Amino acid sequence: MRFGWWGAEELGLIGSTKYVQSLTFEQQLDIALYLDFDMIGSPNVGYFVYDGDDSDGVGAGAGPYGSAQIEKAFVDHLTVEKAVPTEGTDFTGRSDYGEFINQGIPAGGLFTGAEVLKTEAQAAKWGGTAGIAYEPNYHGAGDNLGNVDRTALDRNSDAIAWVTASYAISTEDVNGVPARSERAQARAATSAPSTWKTTTTHTPTWRNHFSTGAGLLVQGTAARSALRVAREPQGGTRQGAGSRRGPVAGRRLDVHPAQRQTA
Repeated sequence: MRFGWWGAEELGLIGSTKYVQSLTFEQQLDIALYLDFDMIGSPNVGYFVYDGDDSDGVGAGAGPYGSAQIEKAFVDHLTVEKAVPTEGTDFTGRSDYGEFINQGIPAGGLFTGAEVLKTEAQAAKWGGTAGIAYEPNYHGAGDNLGNVDRTALDRNSDAIAWVTASYAISTEDVNGVPARSERAQARAATSAPSTWKTTTTHTPTWRNHFSTGAGLLVQGTAARSALRVAREPQGGTRQGAGSRRGPVAGRRLDVHPAQRQTA
């Protein structure tokens, strides 16, 4: 995992944009996913999860393939473990996920609201005051540690820890790369000659396509080659997505399972 604290976000996402643009294409491919947490303790709190699959049908559309799985991971934790209902929020381009998405890197995260006013329905669902901004002190002098919703911060921190740790173990549901323990088992299985003599179909071919990269980075030449194919859009730039080069839904996972079904 790599943690980033971006500079000059309010001046136009300068820090995160320059970071992503400074990477080579190969280095960008090594990033399995990006998680964004920009405001997670607004005092008139809303519980929003970035709409990776565009199920809300609002604004910029779905994120690159894998973003829907990230959204589901956060929604499942908050709704099941915390009993907190959530709503989607659009990838508007206002936070540091912007350039990651532009380069086709799956993204997701949490948001508790800024200057938009809370509705009556949201106040009934989450508490707080309808007709008041989620963060009344947004970009104001009162935006300090004394105006943080500690309950929201605790709930969201737990969700962040759970989802981040889960992807540190395995990003398979995002990009098809199995967990480290499964890759180790595959290597052990392929090292035993009897396995090859008594088995007609097997799964250990993972090791032929992926290295033992750690954390949230996909490492290894063969893995990058496979992901390069998955990251290229069909028929050029996606319609209505600007410069986004994200893979068409289904393509990234299509690259891998077929390769690990048979010898």
